[in-house]
Amino acid sequence: MLTSTLLKNRSRLLALGVVVLALGVAYVAAYESSEPFFNNDETRHVMTGVYFRDVLRDMPLGNLREYTISYYLQYPALGLLVWPPFFYFVEGCVMSVFGTSVVVSKTLVAFFALIACVYLFRLVCLTHADTTRATVATLIFGLSPLVFKLSHYVMLEVPTLALALAAIYHFAAYLERERRRDLALAALFSALAALTRFDAICLLPLFVILLVARGRFFSMVRRREVIVAAALALVLALPFYALSAAGIGWMHFKFVTQTLSPDDPGFFSLRRFLFYPSYLREQLGALALVPAAVGFIAAFRTPMRRGAPLIYLAIVAATYLTFTPMGELESRHAIYWIPAFALFAADGTALITNWLRAPKLYVPVAACVLLAVGWNALAQPLAFVRGYEDAARHVAARSSASPFCLFVGRLNGNFVYHLRRHDDARRLWTLRADKILFSVLIVPGIEARQYAVSDADILDAIYKYDPEYIVVEEPAATNASPPPNDLPPDEQLRNAYEQQARTVIAAHPELFQLEKVVPVENTDPKLPVAQLKVFRNTRRNDNPQRRLEVDLLMLRRSVQTDVP
Repeated sequence: MLTSTLLKNRSRLLALGVVVLALGVAYVAAYESSEPFFNNDETRHVMTGVYFRDVLRDMPLGNLREYTISYYLQYPALGLLVWPPFFYFVEGCVMSVFGTSVVVSKTLVAFFALIACVYLFRLVCLTHADTTRATVATLIFGLSPLVFKLSHYVMLEVPTLALALAAIYHFAAYLERERRRDLALAALFSALAALTRFDAICLLPLFVILLVARGRFFSMVRRREVIVAAALALVLALPFYALSAAGIGWMHFKFVTQTLSPDDPGFFSLRRFLFYPSYLREQLGALALVPAAVGFIAAFRTPMRRGAPLIYLAIVAATYLTFTPMGELESRHAIYWIPAFALFAADGTALITNWLRAPKLYVPVAACVLLAVGWNALAQPLAFVRGYEDAARHVAARSSASPFCLFVGRLNGNFVYHLRRHDDARRLWTLRADKILFSVLIVPGIEARQYAVSDADILDAIYKYDPEYIVVEEPAATNASPPPNDLPPDEQLRNAYEQQARTVIAAHPELFQLEKVVPVENTDPKLPVAQLKVFRNTRRNDNPQRRLEVDLLMLRRSVQTDVP
C-alpha cells in the first residue's frame, strides 16, 4: 500500500513537472520586452510595488501618512486604496532583493501563475484521482488565452486567481478529510486573495454554494473551528476594506451599482446576462470550447462522487453570480471560472472519445486540443510599449535647476516609474498635467475640473512651478482609432485638455526648446502614441512655487506637501 502511494505521488510530481516545463517554455517563447502600460493599471501596480520597496527601506513608521502623501505627490502613479495591498507588499519585498526592474514584477506574476497551475493540478487530483485528467486540465488552463496573456503583464487577476485556487483546494480538502490545517489554509488564502483584489469576494458565494449543495451548510457554520477560521480571515482583510471604504468607498460603490456609460448593458437586459458567457470562446480558445461545453453539460448529469463536478460548477456559478450584476463589465473579471472550464474541457474530451468507443484515443485527442490551444496562445503576439524609459533617462541625466518635470499625456505612470528608476537620489518630482492643469475622474457620471482654462493660464501654471523639462505625448492617428466623436465622454474631455496643453507648448518655441524626440514603439491600439517630445523650459522663475497642492477628485479633497 505504501509503495503504491509513493509511486502515485512520484507519477504526479513527474506529470506536474512536465506541465510546469511545457508552460514555462511557452511563456518564454511568447515573452515580449515591454514597459508597463497594460490598461494603464499596470503602471500603478509596478509603481506601487516600488513604493512598498521604498517604505521597507526608509521605514517611516512614525509619519507613514505624511510620507505616503509626499511620495504620491512626487510619484503620482500609485494604486493605494484603489486596490488592496498584499501583492504590492510582496512585490516590494522582492524588489528589495532584486531591484525595481519591471522584469522583477513580471516574474512575480509568472510565479503566481505557477502557483495557480500547481493548485489546479492538486484540485483535479483530489476530485478526480486522475493524474492524466489533471495534466490535461492544467495545460489547457495555463495556455488559455486570457490566463496566458495576463500572466505576462503586471496585473492583479493572476495573483488573485492563484490565491483563490489555493483557498478552494484547501476548502475542498477540508470537506473531504476534515483536517484543521486545510481549514486554516483555506481561511488564510481567502484573506490574502481578498487583500490582492476585490474580485476575491466571489469566494464567499462559492463556499456557500458548495456547502448548501452538499447539505452541510448548517452543520459546518456551527462548528467552532469554522467560526474561528472565518473570524481570523475577516480580521486580516477588514482593516484595509474599512480604510478603503472610508477613503474612496463612494467610488467603488458607483462602479458596482451603476453602469459606466450609456452603451453598457442595463442591469436587467439580456445582453448583460449573456455578457460573460459570450466571452468564453475568447477566454478559453475556440477548439477547447467544444469539449468544455460537453463537459459542462455532462457535469449536471454526473453523480456527485466526492463532489467532483460540484466544485467546478460552483466555481462557474459563483463567478457568474458575482460579476454579472456589477456595473463594470470586463471580460477579465471572469478569469476565475477558467480553471473550471479547463477541467470541463478535459472531461469533455474523455466523454467524446468514450462516445466514439475509442477511450484509448483520449491522450492523442487531448494532445490535439492542447496543441491548438498552445498554438492560439503563441500565435497572438503580446502587445508592448517602449520609449518612455529613454525620455525619463534623458530628463534624469540633465535636470539640475528644478526638481519638477511636467508630463502631458495618458501613460503618465510609465514615465513616473522610469524617472524614479533613473533618479537614485529621488530628487525629481513629476507634475502630471492631468493633476495640475485639469482633472478627469472616470466614474459613472464623469467628474472633471479645469484648473488652467485659457492658454495664458497654462503658461502661468508652468511658470508657477518652473519645471525644467516638459515631456509631451504626441498621439498617432491609426486606422484602429475611433473618430473623436465616437470616444467616451471622459476620453473626449481628456483629449481636448491635453491637446490644448500640447498646442500651447508647441506654439511657444521661444519658451520651450525642443531638445529630444523619442519614437514610441507601440502595438497597443488603445494607446495611439507615436512619440514623446522632450522640451526644455527656458523661461525660468526665480521664486517658483515649492508648496505642491493637488486636488484629488477620488478622495474629494486636496493633498499638499513642501518640495525641497
